[in-house]
Amino acid sequence: MAELLDLIARFQWLRPWWLLAMLPAAGLAALLHRRHASAGDWARVIAPALLPWLLEQRGTPQRQRLPWIAFAAWSIAALALAGPSWRELPQPVYRSEQPLVILFDLSPSMLAQDLKPDRL
Repeated sequence: MAELLDLIARFQWLRPWWLLAMLPAAGLAALLHRRHASAGDWARVIAPALLPWLLEQRGTPQRQRLPWIAFAAWSIAALALAGPSWRELPQPVYRSEQPLVILFDLSPSMLAQDLKPDRL
């Protein structure tokens, strides 16, 4: 049990904003559920034995499955784009790429006596 909790604690999303792409998929699922449940209104007033004979079928079973396949594909793609990961990748941090150069002039001219005690 402790290993499972440790695994869950290390789980993270690399690009969590892609999870917002699941919202249209959830809307599609709600729309499909409402469309499928529209026969449920008639199920309250028609005998269950007569219901298949009285309701019009909406196409072949393959056509009925197509929206659900699209919903599943959209959901899987959104989850994949969010980047689930169990290890943290290093985050890019701003680093100045300009080199720093420090020069010292140690020539004899630095020993001039115009500044007290000297320029070094």
